[in-house]
Amino acid sequence: MPLEPAERPSVPAVCSWSMFLTQASQLPVAAPTRTDTFMMVSCDPRHIIEPNHTNIHPAQCVIYTGPDQQYKGKEICFGYNEDSLTIYDVTDKQNPKIISKTPYQGSAYTHQGWLADPKKMTYLLLDDELDEKDGTALGKNHTTTYIFDIKQLAKPKYTGFYQSPAQSIDHNQYVLNGLTYQSNYGSGLRIVDVSSIDRKPDGSQFKEAGFFDCHPEDDHMNGEVSFHGSWSTYPYFKSGYILLNSIERGVYSLRYNGPPARYRW
Repeated sequence: MPLEPAERPSVPAVCSWSMFLTQASQLPVAAPTRTDTFMMVSCDPRHIIEPNHTNIHPAQCVIYTGPDQQYKGKEICFGYNEDSLTIYDVTDKQNPKIISKTPYQGSAYTHQGWLADPKKMTYLLLDDELDEKDGTALGKNHTTTYIFDIKQLAKPKYTGFYQSPAQSIDHNQYVLNGLTYQSNYGSGLRIVDVSSIDRKPDGSQFKEAGFFDCHPEDDHMNGEVSFHGSWSTYPYFKSGYILLNSIERGVYSLRYNGPPARYRW
């Protein structure tokens, strides 16, 4: 039943870029347009509680099961804060704490990222939305994915980068079974095998496994560094279908028929 107008709670207005849930605790977190994360501790729309704010862009929040014993079982957020990888302990909703803030060479607008090995939680992939456009990308104007060793949450280490064969801007990526599904604007969906990360964390053995080009108009130039094409993707349906959005053409429903990741995790 929809709430009657009088029952609707009053909460601060935010322009949210994305919404995500912390695993297990189901803490809803809204990541707004720029750098102010709005955290709520209730899924009941009649009793929304706003415990705190902290600066962030998109983030991935997990119940931590990685190798850093100090944070086992805690709620950890990996934040992408325009100029750095910032890791938070948000276990105490009233007092979220910054564990580390790590800049990197080539940064222009740190946008989003994902754990490369969600079970081990030892490496992380990061995408920067403006490095190709501004000419700071280590992969020149080819889509560049930055790699971090996060075995120690207080001391992440940059280990290398992956350069896509296509020229385009990266936006969002999500990892499943050793493959990262990247939405890279004009070059569309790029599926990259990152399962070699334990063996070669510099990214030199990353390999593109497949792609779906949703903006072929720039193919004669091997892509273009501009804001058209795909914005996000979702690869987690049990059916195996992948949803890919396109700014100009709507939503595509796809199925990956390429090889699985080379290495088992």
